[in-house]
Amino acid sequence: VWMILLAGFIIAGIDIFISINTEWSFPLILKIVFIEIVLLFYMVLNYCFPVIASFECSNLNVFKNAFLIGAGMIKKSLVIMAVNLLPWLLLMFFPAIGWISILIGIAGPAYIATCLYAQEFREIKERITMSKGDENQKRG
Repeated sequence: VWMILLAGFIIAGIDIFISINTEWSFPLILKIVFIEIVLLFYMVLNYCFPVIASFECSNLNVFKNAFLIGAGMIKKSLVIMAVNLLPWLLLMFFPAIGWISILIGIAGPAYIATCLYAQEFREIKERITMSKGDENQKRG
């Protein structure tokens, strides 16, 4: 999962780098599309590992489910993405607080994201168990 996401980030990052730093003029819409691709990869990255921890599925289904969950709760996804980027932005603009950012900046956003994921994942698991119960009743 990591390698696939890393390859996607590298390809999209190179595309953005080339479109910004080249002498050729790229249309603005193309730059926006590259940035949107990176944001989609980032959203999927934020949901991949909770999906892996919560459900049993193949790699392709991990990506599909992570995308669908992220798109389904887009407001929470944007908050989670911002919270996960906040320590890095603080570190970039205020390097003097780097040690605080390292101590709190990894666990804090993870805790906040987990609190935001928990209710949605609980509801998804309940729907899955209810649908499995309905299938078992139809068979029996």
